[in-house]
Amino acid sequence: MNLYDVVLIKIWYKKVDDKSSSQLRFYDLYNREMISKPFKNSIYLTRIGSRVSKMLPNAVQYVSIKHESLYFFVSKDCLISVLTFLKKSSFTRFTTLVDIVGVDYPSRSKRFQLVYCLLSVEYNSRIFVKIALGDHDPVSSITNL
Repeated sequence: MNLYDVVLIKIWYKKVDDKSSSQLRFYDLYNREMISKPFKNSIYLTRIGSRVSKMLPNAVQYVSIKHESLYFFVSKDCLISVLTFLKKSSFTRFTTLVDIVGVDYPSRSKRFQLVYCLLSVEYNSRIFVKIALGDHDPVSSITNL
């Protein structure tokens, strides 16, 4: 399976009992299931977290969901591959970099943390990708993405 073969098909359908209303549904070809609302909810975020962890097992250290937001903790060497997947995958489409935040934790051995906030306009969802850094660790630029 190619890295970007995760595909969703948008389907408009009319309910049998109510002919006047229609609803947008998604069919996930990867998992072969219907998804009624792949928007900002814990089920959708959990699916993104598990999908990215499966597709990039060496890159994602762990995944966390807090306050209806998804947090990926990745190794700094795999940052570009994770961000590329999140941008190009049809299931995620995180095409907008909202901001990059630096956090200092003086008591930790890798005291700095970079947090990339990404937005998917198509799915109305926001996620955070975090990497931990030491005092003199270089970080790859993401300007080419």
